[in-house]
Amino acid sequence: MIHVHDILRERLLAQAGLTSQDRPALPPWPGLDTVYRVQWCPWFERAMRDRMAMGWFRYGPMNSPQRRALRLDHVGSAMRRLKLYLETGCQEHLVDAANLCMVEVMIPSCHQNPHFKAADDANHTT
Repeated sequence: MIHVHDILRERLLAQAGLTSQDRPALPPWPGLDTVYRVQWCPWFERAMRDRMAMGWFRYGPMNSPQRRALRLDHVGSAMRRLKLYLETGCQEHLVDAANLCMVEVMIPSCHQNPHFKAADDANHTT
C-alpha cells in the first residue's frame, strides 16, 4: 500500500526534476478549489448548519453554562443515529450523527482525556 509520505516524496522529486525514467510521471496535482469541490458535500454541511441553528432555539446556545452542565452522551447518541441510518437509509440520521460528533468536540463529555492527534497509520476505510 502506498503511504502519503511516498506520494509526497514522489511529488517533491518530480518538481525538482529528479523523476526516474523507469516509472511513469505522476499527473499534475489539482488546485485546492478542485479538491474541495470533489471532497466536500455542501448539501450535507448546510443540513448540519440548519439543524445546529434549530438546536439553538430548542436547547439554547452551545456555550451556555446550562448546556455544558448537561454532560450528555453525544457519542452514544451518534452511534444510535448511525444504527438508525443502517436500518432505514434516512440520511438525516447521518447529519444528526455528524452534529453530535461535532458537539462532542466542542463540549467533551464522553472521555476523560479528549485530544486530537493526527496520524497516518494506514487505518482507513475499506
